[in-house]
Amino acid sequence: MFKQNLTLVTGLVLLTLHVYGQQDPATAWGEATTAKMAQFLPKPLAGLIAHEPWNASGTNEVEKTWGDAVQNWKYMHPRAEQAWWFDDADVAKKLAAAEKEQSELQQQEMNNAEARLPQIQALQKQQSDLIGQKKYEEAGAVGEKIAKLAEGDKAKADELDERIRTLQSRGRTVRIQIHGNESLADAMYRTRQPRQASGSIKGHTVYRATDKGLGTPGAPDVSLAVYLGPEGFSNPPVKVPSEAAGPKCITVMVWLHTRSDTLQADEAVARKMLESIDYDGLAKLIVP
Repeated sequence: MFKQNLTLVTGLVLLTLHVYGQQDPATAWGEATTAKMAQFLPKPLAGLIAHEPWNASGTNEVEKTWGDAVQNWKYMHPRAEQAWWFDDADVAKKLAAAEKEQSELQQQEMNNAEARLPQIQALQKQQSDLIGQKKYEEAGAVGEKIAKLAEGDKAKADELDERIRTLQSRGRTVRIQIHGNESLADAMYRTRQPRQASGSIKGHTVYRATDKGLGTPGAPDVSLAVYLGPEGFSNPPVKVPSEAAGPKCITVMVWLHTRSDTLQADEAVARKMLESIDYDGLAKLIVP
């Protein structure tokens, strides 16, 4: 009996491992395709780092996706991308100072709250007594006093929050994306300004478009793209599951978040990263 039970358990374990070891074809195709595409992502240039300038523990692992949670397309969208940050000691220094000031304010507020606690408790009792006497207007006035005491220096806290958000928005990034089965129009659909030809790299036209910068007045976000594949490629939306096929075209795009004072230099870095890509090798991944 023991040997029979052992045989049964062993069989169940092997069956479980077999089932969980299997992978659906679309996932297998997506992982294999994006892994091949990721090999063509460029290495960073000098001055680029793998994390925010103010967060040395951050990382920038390669992101790989091939599905769309909202819409099915005729062909799945394999994509490999990686982001880099421009090393910016000035922003990092100012942000560290602001965060230190915020921490000190929070500690001071905690100390003040402890010191004000007896006063708040006395006011709370007074408010409760007034409510019991149905003196609601007077009780409301006491409640406002309690709220003001509990609030602390809200104006200073709000100013620090806004200063930190503004400094973080000044962080500059360059994100490299390799899209499969996405035309130029698909890959650059987020840009509000029309794309225009802007020079060439290794015989391929570079397309450029801009969008309003995020949180930095006067600084556009810049998209630069190179298209590999048949002209007029279309990947229409469908109601049935997308096909795991191709890639039938490839679009390489660099998305640049910058500032007005660094736009020219940052875009030069983005173009150099585009120039370092092996487009002939990448084009060999295209399946007609």
